[in-house]
Amino acid sequence: SVTDGAGNTGTCTFDVIPDDDEDPTIVCPADATVSFDANCEFALADYTTAATTNDNCDNDVTVTQSPSIGSTQTLVTSVTLTATDDAGNTATCSFNVIPEDDIDPTLACPGNQSVTFTGNCEFALLDYTGSATFSDNCDNTLFATQSPSTGTLVSGTTTVTISVTDDAGNTSTCDFDVIPTDSQDPTLDCPADVTVSLSASCDFALPDYTTSVVVDDNCDASVDLVQSPTAATAISSATATTVTITGTDDAGNSSTCSFVVTTEDNSDPTLVCPADQNVDFAAGCDFTLPDYIAQSTIADNCDANPTSVQSPAIGSTISETTLVSITVTDASGNQSVCSFNVIP
Repeated sequence: SVTDGAGNTGTCTFDVIPDDDEDPTIVCPADATVSFDANCEFALADYTTAATTNDNCDNDVTVTQSPSIGSTQTLVTSVTLTATDDAGNTATCSFNVIPEDDIDPTLACPGNQSVTFTGNCEFALLDYTGSATFSDNCDNTLFATQSPSTGTLVSGTTTVTISVTDDAGNTSTCDFDVIPTDSQDPTLDCPADVTVSLSASCDFALPDYTTSVVVDDNCDASVDLVQSPTAATAISSATATTVTITGTDDAGNSSTCSFVVTTEDNSDPTLVCPADQNVDFAAGCDFTLPDYIAQSTIADNCDANPTSVQSPAIGSTISETTLVSITVTDASGNQSVCSFNVIP
């Protein structure tokens, strides 16, 4: 208002309009590390509540996020937060969301493997990595390793471990057993066919021929040998007997070999002639030889009735001292001879 000297007063009015042109302040959170999901992706979280804001006039600043909350990302992502006050003043900040792969690969081993020993009772491990099934959420070029390595010689049940590691260093392992078995028969080399003599009792007791067999086996150093007919079996006549040797290793694999034992009687009969015979001439000044075979002692190991021959023959007439011989021949052709004098 204004007043002059006479006391007159004049007034006028106007508006004072305040204007907020000061930007708010915003402080973003630090860079964030998150985990990839099974698809090697991640969904952005709501980071707006993690920002610190301040404004000269607005106590409830609006914060927005870009990229938006829940959006799917596959790489390191820069997130921008924008603070806007009621007057439309804005301020921004940004930080990085850094994804990392912390999911192990999936891995399935093959089942236990039954294999066969080689000739040296060993087995060279195969490459089993191709039989394993594996995958990863982020890495499409996984490589598997095997321990013990391919080609390692094993002599018993062996646990094989398969490992896969992805680009992020995550590792999975599985294992299975390789179980070698011996399915190889032993080799046997029997002695050659043999001819043996019958005893005084006209028999032959088979010896233990297993000690004469040459044996080889890929795994068993002491193959069990069985003989048939068994040792000490008596063969009681001149014949050919097949002897079979069976070898069985620790794994139950077996093989046989055989040979022939031929018995023969090569023992001469026993023969004892009578003593020299003093005889009287008959009226014709001669003497007829009787049967001296019956006066001889004859035996044979195998032939109960060997053939006996007297020479000169029974009934021959002699006129002087004569040497008489007895010859005994058994069924195998063995002979014995004895002689004595007949003295008229």
